[in-house]
Amino acid sequence: MLLQAPFIGRHNFPKCDVAVEVGTHRGAFARCIRCNKLCCVDHWLAGYCSGDPASERPQSQRESDMAEAAVAVPHATLLRLSSAEAAATFADTSVDFVYIDADHTRIAEDIALWLPKCRGLLAGHDFLCPNEADGGWGKWVQPAVLALPYDVYLVLEHDNSPWSWYCDIRRSSC
Repeated sequence: MLLQAPFIGRHNFPKCDVAVEVGTHRGAFARCIRCNKLCCVDHWLAGYCSGDPASERPQSQRESDMAEAAVAVPHATLLRLSSAEAAATFADTSVDFVYIDADHTRIAEDIALWLPKCRGLLAGHDFLCPNEADGGWGKWVQPAVLALPYDVYLVLEHDNSPWSWYCDIRRSSC
C-alpha cells in the first residue's frame, strides 16, 4: 500500500542508533541523518551511470566530493566502496536506517543488498521527481520500491524537490 509519511521533509526521519547512507556524494543529506553511528557509502568514482550528474563529473571532482563529504559529516565513517562491497561488511539486521540514493538505475540491486541488513526503516530518494524531465529517476525507483512486500510511505517536500520513500520493515504488511 502507498501511504503518506506522518512528517514532511527527509530531514525529519526519526533518530536511530545505526544508519547507512548509500550514495553520499558531498554529504548534504548525511548531515541531516540523526543517529549515533553513521556510515556513508560511496565509491566516489566517475563514469558509473550515464545521465547522473555526479557520475559525469571528472575523477578529480569526485575526489573533491569525497573531501567535502568528510567535512560535512566529520562524525561519520566514510566507506569508499561499492554498495555490494559495503553491504558485505554489515551483519544481517544490524542497521536501523538505510537510505539509498546511489545509482538509481540499479536501485533494485541496492534494495536486495541492504534489505537483509536493515532492522528498521529502509528508505531512499527520488521516488517522485517533480519538475524533472520524464519523471527523473522515479522511472527506476518506483517499480523497485513498489515491488517490496511492505507498505511504502512517501515523504513529501515543502520545496517541490524529489520525494523520499521508506518502508518500516518492523511492520510488515505480508
